[in-house]
Amino acid sequence: MKTLDRLMRKLRKPIIGKSLEKKGSYSSRSYIESFLKKYDSPSIYQNLFEECYDKSSLATKTNIRHSKKIKFGDSLSDIVAIKNSNSLIIKEMAPFSLLFSRTRIGNYKAKSVMSFYNMKLFAYNYSFSCLDEEDRSNIIGNIHEKYLDKNSSFDIEKNSIIDQFGNCLLIEDQVNLTIYYTKLKEGIYNNLLLLSKEEKENKALLAEYQKNELQLRL
Repeated sequence: MKTLDRLMRKLRKPIIGKSLEKKGSYSSRSYIESFLKKYDSPSIYQNLFEECYDKSSLATKTNIRHSKKIKFGDSLSDIVAIKNSNSLIIKEMAPFSLLFSRTRIGNYKAKSVMSFYNMKLFAYNYSFSCLDEEDRSNIIGNIHEKYLDKNSSFDIEKNSIIDQFGNCLLIEDQVNLTIYYTKLKEGIYNNLLLLSKEEKENKALLAEYQKNELQLRL
């Protein structure tokens, strides 16, 4: 019992706490919660950093930034004020925060997730669903044209795009077509490694607790 109590006390101190602002219908909130669950773990950001480093990077002269008004390092409060929309959903997972919204880009519907570390923007993405092959090619082709020489080779499976400030662009083509934008900052990456380690330790503790509880009570 002492072992179980000790495990439970530690498990009551999660790395990441959650609070989702409730707006819209239940089905809509439920979908958004499910969609954002992917970003509950620090490992998603660790993987983004490592994928940017591991893929063959292509240099771009075009700055990678969200828009003229929003750039990496801007605060959550400033961005919320700029967007000024009732459809924004904020999810807290200290030291991370997420800002979810729906948008339309070039007549394509997209879901947007902006990720903040200590309230500062360090990553964001656009996720497109229900695209046919022509739509996917059109979006990827426009990214190629914007950031790279038109005669250059660009393979989304092998290449990342990095600008002079260390900002990285990745494309993931699975069920959805997702464009990831990340600020490659060493300090954040080192903290992600620590958080990912703690997360794995907590999962191991939870598995041990569940095993002990089952064996005690069944």
